[in-house]
Amino acid sequence: MPKRALILELRTVHGFVIPSQAAFLKAAGYEVHIVVTERLIDRDLIEAMQGYAVVTVIKKTAMRAALFQLYRAIASGAYDFICMNSVTRDLMLFMLLQPRSKRARPFRAIIHRANVDYLPFLKPLRESGASPVTYLLRRAFLNRVERLYLLSESAYTFISTEAAKLPDGRRWSDKLSWFAPSYYPTLDLPPPPNQPERVIFAVMGEIDLHRRNYGSLMAAFQAIRDSDLFGQIEIRILGSVQSEGGAAFLEKARAFDLIDSVIKTQTARFIPFLPFAEGLAASHFALLLLDHQVPVPYNTLVVPSALMLAPGFGVPMVSSTDLPLDAGLRPFTLTYDGQAVIDGIRKAVEVVRSGGYAALRQGFAAYMQAAFSEHQARYLD
Repeated sequence: MPKRALILELRTVHGFVIPSQAAFLKAAGYEVHIVVTERLIDRDLIEAMQGYAVVTVIKKTAMRAALFQLYRAIASGAYDFICMNSVTRDLMLFMLLQPRSKRARPFRAIIHRANVDYLPFLKPLRESGASPVTYLLRRAFLNRVERLYLLSESAYTFISTEAAKLPDGRRWSDKLSWFAPSYYPTLDLPPPPNQPERVIFAVMGEIDLHRRNYGSLMAAFQAIRDSDLFGQIEIRILGSVQSEGGAAFLEKARAFDLIDSVIKTQTARFIPFLPFAEGLAASHFALLLLDHQVPVPYNTLVVPSALMLAPGFGVPMVSSTDLPLDAGLRPFTLTYDGQAVIDGIRKAVEVVRSGGYAALRQGFAAYMQAAFSEHQARYLD
């Protein structure tokens, strides 16, 4: 009888992190069970894995009954490997209430926001900023959990260093590990662009000025309109433009006559993961727009989804030098200083026009394939 693994996701986000874990486990001989809530944003991605894995979607009205059944199954030793794809208060209680027995396997968990879910609880209560109840719950969770995963090497290095400076950092630092959630074993996506009229850039996520520096792209509109780039590039916004920041972005883009000619946007507030993935895979480059003007501490305390998604589809990236990058991603990333997005765009166009793009893209895909066993080994360790 094969070993059985369970991946749990009861939040509405982070579904795109699940396929890589399923791939690691299945390649190691596990029968993979995935349990998600019906409210999961990327539910189409997970439901498409049915057959590759055993997928269960829990309705909101049936949550308590489903968790009770899972509780009994875990306590009886039904699973040999258990990972929380996101840490929630309910799942922490769910884990802590499990009896300690030889049959029940310990839990593992992914940390998505180390500045919220991890580092504060390595400090004394008075310095953590948390309520006593939350603090005690988190400390109990850290004591009981077997492994804590981060989602990039840079985040792992930064957080391990920061944790070592805190009173209880060494106590739990051995539980930290990392892997790249950039594998989609069940997706059949279109091939990379082949000599299109324009070089296509994808910007992932809604227009939120606090999460990406769209201002740096807006500052490049004049240079795009007044140069050959106007007829050479296409910038796809793979996210909602229905926001205050989106309105300002569109207004300025219209002022330079860039809408539909250069800037392509989606009409829906939200599109499912599979058409999103098709749009990303059909682009030449992922334009990250992450620099020091963005208040989120990306790829140190929080790993941006773009750094997980673009490698998953072998799409080279264009990034500010402000963003710390994992060493393995640097050869497949074109960089520009600070907020000078236009310089990165020009570099990317030159790579395509010079005939070097195919080798860049093929090299990225080959690198990710070769790295699979390393990420799998860390995940299973």
